[in-house]
Amino acid sequence: MLDLDHFKIINDVQGHQAGDDALRQFSQMCLREARATDIFARFGGEEFVLVLPDTDIDGARIILQRLLDGAARLSMWGGTRSLQLPGQCRCRRAARG
Repeated sequence: MLDLDHFKIINDVQGHQAGDDALRQFSQMCLREARATDIFARFGGEEFVLVLPDTDIDGARIILQRLLDGAARLSMWGGTRSLQLPGQCRCRRAARG
């Protein structure tokens, strides 16, 4: 699960169009960074899911760190200031079956 922290501030301060642009920019970055076998989807609001098939927990951490680094570099102009997209990621192993 990928969750953009404090995302509501973007909508409140810069408006919903800026929020939509930020979500689109984040999604495009995740899709660029994902492997062909990964599944990336918006779960709701500012939450996303990234399924990493056949990936152990260490491999997942590497991929998630790459996404966090990419999110930290994302910046867009909303009004008169640059907006940063903070986020956090946690790794969980799904049960098979």
